[in-house]
Amino acid sequence: MNMFYSIHVRQRGFTMTEVMVALAIFALIIIGSVNVFIMGLRLWQTSSMDIDTMREASMGLEQLLYGANTNSPGLRQAIASDTNTVVTNTAAGWSIRFCGTKSFSYARSSRVITNQSGLVLCTNVNQSSVTRVSTNQVNVYVQVTQTQGSMIRSNDLTTSVFFRN
Repeated sequence: MNMFYSIHVRQRGFTMTEVMVALAIFALIIIGSVNVFIMGLRLWQTSSMDIDTMREASMGLEQLLYGANTNSPGLRQAIASDTNTVVTNTAAGWSIRFCGTKSFSYARSSRVITNQSGLVLCTNVNQSSVTRVSTNQVNVYVQVTQTQGSMIRSNDLTTSVFFRN
């Protein structure tokens, strides 16, 4: 009788096929989650670099226009009738001198824009130019580039500055 009872009792548990299907589904979920995490991390890094380059270019251009502090006025303080406003462009960069002793310069080798006292206004400057359009106007262009691993991000800003009368 004991033998008859053991034949009709079903054993509990999972078959090998069920375990393999469950592992395959679990592996697909894990792989998908890791891919979404990596994509989100790259998007965050790209966005962060975009924000950093835009902030650096914007702050540098703002300090060029309005000055770094009260002792260092910006290009908006230049007077149109000042005949001493000089823009110099060379292969090494550019410089602009105004209001007597006030100046800004860009050096391609160091990739920075500085004022007359050597204060760094903008870093990571890949390209920049100052072009005299007329006696009372200059155009300023700044491109800030940042490299992090294989990612390269850059932002360009351009403005026209009209000297005061």
